[in-house]
Amino acid sequence: MKKVFTCLMAFLIAASMAACGGSSGGDNPPVQVLPVDITAASAPLITSDSLNAAAFASELGAFSMGGVLGAEPAPGLFAKIGKVPMAGVGKLINPVFEIPVGPITEECWVTGTVTMSGNIADPLTISVGDTITMVFSMCDDGDGQVLDGGMEITITAFNGNLDTFLFEMGMTVSMDSLSMDDGGMNGPARVDGSFSLLVDTYSYPITKSIVSGDMLSLVAGTRSLTMTDFESNNELDEGAFTVTVIASGRVQSDRFDGRATYTTEVPFVSALDSNPYVGEMLITGANNATIRVTVLDVKTVRLEMDYDGDGAVDETRDVSWEEAIG
Repeated sequence: MKKVFTCLMAFLIAASMAACGGSSGGDNPPVQVLPVDITAASAPLITSDSLNAAAFASELGAFSMGGVLGAEPAPGLFAKIGKVPMAGVGKLINPVFEIPVGPITEECWVTGTVTMSGNIADPLTISVGDTITMVFSMCDDGDGQVLDGGMEITITAFNGNLDTFLFEMGMTVSMDSLSMDDGGMNGPARVDGSFSLLVDTYSYPITKSIVSGDMLSLVAGTRSLTMTDFESNNELDEGAFTVTVIASGRVQSDRFDGRATYTTEVPFVSALDSNPYVGEMLITGANNATIRVTVLDVKTVRLEMDYDGDGAVDETRDVSWEEAIG
């Protein structure tokens, strides 16, 4: 198993530790997280982390695309780790294992190891209930990043034919302190939690994917973010070379107190490897205060803030994509 990281992407989004919203131990109930106060000072941070949460969820559903909500993520953003689970998916799509799997430990190209284990019913195809666990131990495959931690994939649905590449496949992916270090200024990045993924290629050249989950927590450098109750519906049209994303969820961050809720009101549409040229997202905080994010073109985004929740726009800012998602 060489070149296991070949589908990893460029930088990693800033995200959050599970402890950010958890209890202090014992039988104490979890702390209730209240909606965030949207102010002139907090609006840019809330916008950034909401867009980043949506981008990360869409990245988990993309097998070969770059960042959907920004083709060139700013330093510190986390597109790269979104590709890690796809390495494990690739192992199931092209199974070469005995039954059951391993455990098999292989050396990575430079240093470290990866250990695979699991249970596959038929090595020639994918079956519901197939599982594979991958445990990386400071694994450097020569692609500029080191992986450490564990990941488990369980197939929950499969119909179709792998030979024709026309199929529908569902799976759950769990990540246990899965970290990636690319030597960048933000240091190692780590993700914990789980999500469900459904991929549908029956309408090729259109590939559809749905990513959903209760919680994913990520941390990179000094920034952290937690996604809850999230979903991303993605459509890749290889004929038109476009990507369409509809995302929703809640996000907490170390950069503001409280929880922001985001939902796509107009789907984000972009050409491959480009920023969206259309799309609209509504972000909601305390007292019905909102931030409306409207794509003006591939370079510019309009932010319309309603700070008091009365339905009227209190402030409008036109910013670059880099400013909006940074």
